[in-house]
Amino acid sequence: MAKIRIPRPCLECGTLTDGDTRCPTHQAKLDNQKNAIRNIRNNMKKKALYGGAQYRKLSKIVRDTAVVCHLCLGPGRGAADPWQADHVDATNPHSELASAHRSCNAKRGNMTIEEFRKKYL
Repeated sequence: MAKIRIPRPCLECGTLTDGDTRCPTHQAKLDNQKNAIRNIRNNMKKKALYGGAQYRKLSKIVRDTAVVCHLCLGPGRGAADPWQADHVDATNPHSELASAHRSCNAKRGNMTIEEFRKKYL
């Protein structure tokens, strides 16, 4: 039995899609951004963590492409609560980065994502 795809609006522009979350134009833009992040992560040297040029580039890309906070799963809140690049594993500076609200990142401290969600959501 074929899967029925219900048209959905693009998250970026509102154009109806064939069931995806983004129209082809915005999906291509998102894919390019994700590929840029992957390339930077693959080329990032482990010794250049905080303050290194590669880390700053990756952190900027994560903040600039942020759509959802990986901690509270909420959308952006504007200038009042800007995006930050947060380590998925708070205790490991080599772990990958994900977008988080500044307030969520500050509340998290060294908690795991599950501990944060249990305590604050």
